[in-house]
Amino acid sequence: MLIKPHTDYSDYIIHAFECNPENMPLVRSGLDRLKAEYKLHPENVVLVEAAAWIQKGTLSFHMDTRTAGNDGQPGKTGGSLFDSPHARGSVVTVPSVDFSEYLESTVQYIDHVICKIDIEGAEYELLAHIIRRGSIILCDVIMIEWHSRFRTEWKGWDAEFEAMMEQLHIPVIKIG
Repeated sequence: MLIKPHTDYSDYIIHAFECNPENMPLVRSGLDRLKAEYKLHPENVVLVEAAAWIQKGTLSFHMDTRTAGNDGQPGKTGGSLFDSPHARGSVVTVPSVDFSEYLESTVQYIDHVICKIDIEGAEYELLAHIIRRGSIILCDVIMIEWHSRFRTEWKGWDAEFEAMMEQLHIPVIKIG
């Protein structure tokens, strides 16, 4: 677990990206809970209402048709930039942010950056982009959920990306 007991988190900064408009209340509630529990300064919790992506603009986003997440919790749904078994709902237009540019403009090399990536199949393009741009070096730890089961064209790339991260001395923690 990355949360250490008896640590002063008050100077930590959280940048959360969410592009699914239906998830905003849940994300805001979760961030409020983190602020209270870890005594975070409100200005140090940033919600970016956009998809973390490879360019700034807009994207088509496939909404989730489920009313509850895999854990049965209502309102905890996903969606994806790509068609998947859980993203068969309506397609909406969402804003996107060039994640490499965001990293470069937001953090410095001396910062300790933990990057949690669970973006329902878009992780392959995103990682390729930040590796190509060199901004991957700003990340100290990558926590990731791979979705190659939905993106067969990227089958086998999980191990390739993990090997690249190992060469860069960036630990990868698989989640999900």
